[in-house]
Amino acid sequence: NNQPLFQVHATDLDIGDNGRLSYSILPPYNNSFVINDQGQVFNLEILNQSSYYHLHIIAIDDGKPNRLNSTHHCYISIATMNIFDNLI
Repeated sequence: NNQPLFQVHATDLDIGDNGRLSYSILPPYNNSFVINDQGQVFNLEILNQSSYYHLHIIAIDDGKPNRLNSTHHCYISIATMNIFDNLI
């Protein structure tokens, strides 16, 4: 499935390289999820049922000489729905 799980958005009011942002996911879930340049987060593996993930997503500008960054915490909870619960 090529659908993103969700999308994050950061803004930087600087112009040029100082305002250009890139995103990354910090360990330990950087091998389970990936984030693209638009801030869309995708899973790289099948997510476990009834699991909980705490992602640390960092936005970094391309500023020179100093690159600035900000980290956001995203919480993902995977719930299982039993389609047979309401059957008699």
